Amino acid sequence: MRAFLSSLALAASTALSIAIVWQFFVQPALLSTYSAKPLLSLWHIHNSIPDIQAKMIFGYIALGLLNAAGWWLIRRVPRPWAWILLILGALGCAISLLWMYPYGASDIFDYIVRGRITGIYGGNPFLNLPLEYPNDPFYGYMWWHEAPTAYGPLWELLAGITARLAGEGFVANVFAFKLLSGFFWAGSVAVVALILHRIDPRKVLPRTLLYAWNPILLYETFGNGHNDIVMVFFILLACWAFTGKKWVHGFLALTGGVLIKFVPGLLFPAALAFAWALLPNLRARIRCLLLAGLCCAVFAAAAYAPFFSGFEHFYLAHELPLYTTSLPAVLYQSLKGILNGYASPYISLGAWIITGLFTAWQACRLCRHPELGFTRVAFNTLYFFLLVTITWFQPWYTPWILGLAILLPAPWLWMGEVLVFLTRSKPLIFIPIAYWIPPYPPQPWLEIQLTMGVLGIPWLFTLAVMIRKKLKNFPGLKPDSGE
Repeated sequence: MRAFLSSLALAASTALSIAIVWQFFVQPALLSTYSAKPLLSLWHIHNSIPDIQAKMIFGYIALGLLNAAGWWLIRRVPRPWAWILLILGALGCAISLLWMYPYGASDIFDYIVRGRITGIYGGNPFLNLPLEYPNDPFYGYMWWHEAPTAYGPLWELLAGITARLAGEGFVANVFAFKLLSGFFWAGSVAVVALILHRIDPRKVLPRTLLYAWNPILLYETFGNGHNDIVMVFFILLACWAFTGKKWVHGFLALTGGVLIKFVPGLLFPAALAFAWALLPNLRARIRCLLLAGLCCAVFAAAAYAPFFSGFEHFYLAHELPLYTTSLPAVLYQSLKGILNGYASPYISLGAWIITGLFTAWQACRLCRHPELGFTRVAFNTLYFFLLVTITWFQPWYTPWILGLAILLPAPWLWMGEVLVFLTRSKPLIFIPIAYWIPPYPPQPWLEIQLTMGVLGIPWLFTLAVMIRKKLKNFPGLKPDSGE
């Protein structure tokens, strides 16, 4: 009877989650209704649906509670039914969100246009700017017309293939690029389940559900179509390889991530430290690193080959620092008037150096822990990067750490969940306060308000965890609790 009631409750949670996603996130901005509206944003929807913010806040809270309820219930459901309901809940929400106009960000249209530059026009997104294609049907929907791609060659290859397959249709292209990210979402769910099965089979179902049903991850992947999940897949794949001591595979996975976005490059020093510390002797270390270096170089060269036109056009060579909602942004805005903009590259470089030093410190502390040591360093590095040193913070970056948090003991898990959920305050509360009703506050006060408002509670929560003796003896959140 207990198993039957738990199954019934989990099925009800599944149905209710799908209904909430449709009612509060999709129905107010149907893709078919707004397909002729470029750059649709939450502000535009607010003009016709004044309570849209309250509805979305309620939706996130309700979905978060249903996610937690599913995590608790699924342990009491017979295993075959548990997997069926887990998959149905995740796919039901994902399929619903395919029909949502990506009003949270216009990035998907940048992907589409640059994918069309590669796949339709035969151009090079590292050289050819979108403004060279003003007659493209998606040109008016994108934001960054005057910049080359900010992504890696592997992503641009995937985008080019996707754009070519999607053709000219608006809905077809949006669906295709959402499904491209969705494919890697499914892969990341599978990798999380495999790692959990390797380290603690008891946690596979509840932790996998917690990841697969996470409403922010689903919203950003299938609603807004962000490609961050593609990078996340490769980071998780590296964690899977390193937990199995497959060092070369792990380095290749990290390289794949860097060829999507630059962020996994932060984790290479830790990977080198772990390989060096855990391989048995000097001969094995040198052999492994030479083989890994060769394989990664071939992988990177193959990805860059279709776009290569000289080292001056290498990925990230054109990147200019952008600043918002971060400590470096506050520092930049404070010094901009004094130094006439010359502070920008130094602040950005300083942030990278600090992150690198933090990663090295973490790797030295944890490199003798083979099972989840690399995963801990990866989480700590990206968490520190998001909270302290990133220059351009956006709430859709927080899922970078979600899969890593799912794999770790409870304190890390709750740190990740708190950051992922509470930074929704940026689009739903602090951006409307700052930008929807003029007059706008002057800089740097605007950045101070955004940074303190969005990141303040995660900072306090992190401080509370650190005070509890380096994540130990945290009340109710001990490493083996909660499953």
